[in-house]
Amino acid sequence: MKNLHIPFLIKNQLHVIEKDNLYFDLEEACKSHQCPVCLLLGKREKRYIDSIFYENVNDPGLRNKFRRAGGLCKSHTKLFLEIGDMLGLTIIAKDLLLQFIENPKAAAGAAECPLCLDYRESERRMIRAFARALTIEEFWTALDKSVGLCREHFRAILEILSSKTLQTRLIAFEKEKLQTQLVHLNSFIRKNDYRFQEEKITAEESRAIRLVWRFLRKEKPQR
Repeated sequence: MKNLHIPFLIKNQLHVIEKDNLYFDLEEACKSHQCPVCLLLGKREKRYIDSIFYENVNDPGLRNKFRRAGGLCKSHTKLFLEIGDMLGLTIIAKDLLLQFIENPKAAAGAAECPLCLDYRESERRMIRAFARALTIEEFWTALDKSVGLCREHFRAILEILSSKTLQTRLIAFEKEKLQTQLVHLNSFIRKNDYRFQEEKITAEESRAIRLVWRFLRKEKPQR
């Protein structure tokens, strides 16, 4: 399929819309049972960590990023330990430990956690790509099949849309998706009443609980 070029304004800046790989990734992510942006960010995060252990453990530039930061934030340390291989974890840990032993009185690294930095840069890129995709009617067709956006990404995308028409449409879309989840929550609560215990709880009703908590999830605090 050829790229589709469409003029688009984000905060009074003229852009050209192209159906690039990120557009198609977002379109595909709409088929999942979570915020499309969150899904892609999670995949990007894991790919980035995989690439570190696969080929970049001894990369001087990456090692310097870790040294300047003095390590990783708590959430990314946990993810690092879950995904990383033992040899790579050991090499990087040794490097950071030697740095501390050489100067134990030094304050924690002034630089930001390198994985947090990559996450935010990826997030900004995906939010802008999502906003541009909203100017393509075909994308709305895919989006209608999704469960909607999380609160943080909904607000971020809404903020950079210069078109009042698109803003209104996105708000209406999000409200409709949330109303559907509210119906499922009410049904789940009702079926836990002893008077209605014979009614089976559906997969959609069980899933709604997780969906709503993911929607309400707050952004990671910045260091």
